[in-house]
This record gives sequence, C-alpha cells and structure tokens, in this order.
Amino acid sequence: MLRSLLRCLLVLLVLLFGSSHVMGQDAGGINGRVLDRLGQAALNVVVAAVSLDTTRIVKDRVTSTDSKGLFRFATIPAGLYRIYIWDDTRGIPDSRAVLFDAPGFAHPLVRVYQGKTASLSDVVLPPALSKLTLSVVDAVTKEPIPIVRCRLDSAEQPGAIFATDSLDSRFTFALPKRPISVKITSSGYMDWSYLDPVTGSDKLLPQSDLTIVVQLRRRLGASGAKDQNQNRRHMR
Repeated sequence: MLRSLLRCLLVLLVLLFGSSHVMGQDAGGINGRVLDRLGQAALNVVVAAVSLDTTRIVKDRVTSTDSKGLFRFATIPAGLYRIYIWDDTRGIPDSRAVLFDAPGFAHPLVRVYQGKTASLSDVVLPPALSKLTLSVVDAVTKEPIPIVRCRLDSAEQPGAIFATDSLDSRFTFALPKRPISVKITSSGYMDWSYLDPVTGSDKLLPQSDLTIVVQLRRRLGASGAKDQNQNRRHMR
C-alpha cells in the first residue's frame, strides 16, 4: 500500500515539474526603449505586448518605462506580438482599443523565440491626438445597448471605411486629423448618424476630446422613418 502511494506521488511530481519545465522552455523576453518626440528618454510610458497568436489565448503583458525610457518583459510566451505605447499625460491614448491612430505611426511587431530575448529598436512616441468616446444607450430606458456597430467614413478619401462592433456599448478612438462621418447601428434600432448641432454638417471635424452619448430609438414599423429622423446626436 505504501509503495503504491509513493509511486503515485512520484508520477505526480514528474508531471508537475515536467510541465513547468516545458512552459519555461516556451518563453522568451522583450527589451526596448521609448523616446519622446525630441529624442529624450520617456519616463512612465505604459507599454503593452499584445499577442497575435490566434491558436491560443495569451493575456496582454503590460509594463512601464523607467527613468531611462527602458522597458522589459522578462518572461513572455513565444510568439508574435504587437507593441502598444501610451501616456495620457502626453495626450496619447491607449490605442489597443482605438479605431484610428496617429498618421504615419506604426505599432512595432516583434517575434519572441523560446529561450531568447528580442531587442526592439527605439520606439518614438506618436504625436498627441484628441480622443472621441461614444456611449450608446436606449433612448427610452437610458440603458446601455450591448451589441452595436460603429462605422466611420473618411470625407476626403471615398471608400476609406472602418467598422467595428462593441459588446459593452462603448467605442473609443483617437480622432484622425481629417473629417469623418460616424454611423451607429444595432439590431432592432433605428440607425444614428452624427450631425453637427450648429452647422448641420454630417462630418465630424478634428477637435479636442469629445464624448457623445448616442441615444438609439427602437424600430416602430411604419413610424420608423419618423423615428430615424429624430435619431440624432446627443452630446454630454
């Protein structure tokens, strides 16, 4: 009996330490440095490594830069990652959840190999951008609408379209430095389009940070056309 228990314990220990060893072998690291627009070390900038692996779920790794602008992910699963950087104090929003980013700025890509540390070239902070936040609610109940779609069209480049879905009724994106149109849709509701309250223009111009509460009206059969005309812009 005792011999059987010892054998079972030995098997468990082998499985446990063997799995840990394999997981350790599958990891590597990332080193890098963030500079400001003047080429100086950028302190306290948030850095996130987002896995592009579609075969498994890898949690985002997040850290921040030190006084020399350096950051490090000491242990991170092997694979391909996109690096995001942001600093709200400098007017640079978290772009993991934004729809547009700074023109001419590309988030670095880095591949991590097991047992090795990847070194990134210096990453320069993008220019500050204004941020637009859309919150979508039911016009009657004022409750958030869980599944909505936001579509943006460039006023200067016909066919330049971005569309995305939200499961929490909110969208946040950095305003591009060009006019855009904004449209919100959701099943069972009338469509909503941005209209400037002063000029009546359907183009959203570059401006400072802006928050809009979008109130969608439910479709009501034959009266839907009337409701759609009322389904316009509500700002807070």
